[in-house]
This record gives sequence, structure tokens and C-alpha cells, in this order.
Amino acid sequence: MPTEFSVSEDVPIGHVVTTVKVTDPDTPTRITFSLIAGDREKFHLDADTGVLSLTDLLDRETKSKHKLIVQANDGIQKTEATFTITMKKKSSNNNTAGRAASSENKTATFRRVLETAIKR
Repeated sequence: MPTEFSVSEDVPIGHVVTTVKVTDPDTPTRITFSLIAGDREKFHLDADTGVLSLTDLLDRETKSKHKLIVQANDGIQKTEATFTITMKKKSSNNNTAGRAASSENKTATFRRVLETAIKR
């Protein structure tokens, strides 16, 4: 199930787009995360925390949407979800607080069987 996020093109490197979480009541083991396909050159997914952040500046004129395939792995089972990050125009407010608030910071939660839900 695709998961969509909207991010202003003027957010700084290191900006957190979302935090991926996994629920699996059958397996209380450690879950690791990885980006397995898509536009990985501009994003980093922390394998332990699930924090998806920017590693490069975004330019909406160059590319208005980025797709990522995220995988969660509990050592026994793997599940994947497609994330789409859409660029918004630069905000007219040039202060840092305005930039930090210009992303919809949601938490993406995986369920065991390729079902994805969003918590706001």
C-alpha cells in the first residue's frame, strides 16, 4: 500500500521526513529497516530507529516526486511498502522555524502482512 508524504523543497539536509514503525505481535524480536529501491540518493533510513531523513537538498524543478521502497525485517519475515515523497514549493518564510514546520512529519507504521497505516 503506498504511503505519501509532502515536503517543502527548502527543508535542510538532515530534515526528518517520517519515522517508520513496525508492529508484529507474533515476533517480539528486533526489527531492522532498509531502503531497497527507488530514489535512495537523497534519503537515509536509519536501520535501527526507522528515521527517514534527507541526505541532500531537494529541487522540485528537477524532480517533483521521489519514490522509495522501504523494507522492515524481523529476521524471519520481511515486508515492504512504497513511499512517495512529493515536493512542495519553497515557503515564503525564510526562517528556520518555518522550514522545520514545512513538512508533514508523520509516522508510518507497518503491520505484518504488507498493510501500512499512517498515524498523524
